[in-house]
Amino acid sequence: MIAISSLLVSQPSNDVASVENSHRLQGHSLTQTKVPSKSLLALMVVLLSISLIACTPNLGASTTGWNPPVASEGVVYVGSTDGEVEALVDSGLEGVRSKWTYSGVGDSIKGVYNTPVVGTELLYVSAVDGFLYALNKETGTLGDSGWRRPQGEREGMRPLVTGPALDESLGIVVVGSEDHNLYAYDARTGEDLWQFTAGDKIWSTPTINQGTVYFGSHDKKVYAVDLVTGEKKWEKETGGAVVARPLVWNGMVIVGSFDRKLYAWDAENGEE
Repeated sequence: MIAISSLLVSQPSNDVASVENSHRLQGHSLTQTKVPSKSLLALMVVLLSISLIACTPNLGASTTGWNPPVASEGVVYVGSTDGEVEALVDSGLEGVRSKWTYSGVGDSIKGVYNTPVVGTELLYVSAVDGFLYALNKETGTLGDSGWRRPQGEREGMRPLVTGPALDESLGIVVVGSEDHNLYAYDARTGEDLWQFTAGDKIWSTPTINQGTVYFGSHDKKVYAVDLVTGEKKWEKETGGAVVARPLVWNGMVIVGSFDRKLYAWDAENGEE
């Protein structure tokens, strides 16, 4: 498309208007300047629009739901509410192509409502079917290195609306569930480490900072939990459900609540 645009600009045509200054300056005539006409510019805009549409992949997702993509090392990872995870790469003039697509084990993963987390070797995806998936980044499969948890199907499994959070230095990945629990797994093997139970469903994507996990719940509380042990450090109550991802900044945990207030607590002791 860039090449086509260059040709359109550089090649003269009957639609190009010539502008010549008849005045002379110090014995030198001004050069003739050719500018594209309005019709030619309009054509260029149309061609550019067509090329952008042609390079945009259709993921087949429904019009409801949300899933911000994430990019790493030239690959974009995105999930759809129709139940697939896709890795996309830019092939230059050939456009965007799919590197791989993952649809689940047996049945579909039913949908992805939050951003995947990219690790060194694995891509962590929380799905509506209630499983946390660790996919091989190169192949998009569970393969030998990947895993999904919890082990096996459990009756009444609740969706994972929240996104996962990863601490690669400690090798721990955590994710919250609608079943009121925050789960921690070994990031490499998927081994169960601990679970922490809140008073209601968890839609808040956790934030990990200096060995502590911060997250909110529909029980109107914000929790600080030790990443290694799963023990509660502190909890604070707001006037509404907390579904946002907390921000840790300058020694504070900052998060909004459905009570229309923004809260800030000391990250270490929870002091307001």
